Amino acid sequence: MIIIAILAAIAIPVFFQQRDKGLVAQIQSALANGRIAAESFRTDAGDGDFAHSGGADMDMSDLFDEGLRAADVVVLDVVVSGDNQDYCIQSIHPGLVGHEWHVATQETDGEPSPADDCFL
Repeated sequence: MIIIAILAAIAIPVFFQQRDKGLVAQIQSALANGRIAAESFRTDAGDGDFAHSGGADMDMSDLFDEGLRAADVVVLDVVVSGDNQDYCIQSIHPGLVGHEWHVATQETDGEPSPADDCFL
């Protein structure tokens, strides 16, 4: 009985670590797909920014219209900066309490900015 308890004490934490790695992979995939959808939206808009021709900012429905696919449990939100040149996508997985992931891009220099610059 003691041997079984020791084996369980070793195996259970390893199982949860692998589970968390899978959840992180879902988040990273959703953020990568969100970035592709946002860039596709900007290209389709034709004016080089992240707003509709009427001035309304890009939102999650626009990203889904561009083909964004994400796991149902991954919560995504997007915010566009005031000058419509930058965007930030936030992703949260309810299974990873206390963890938020962000991806932000600064289109002024064409390079992604670190998530610390995210303005959510």
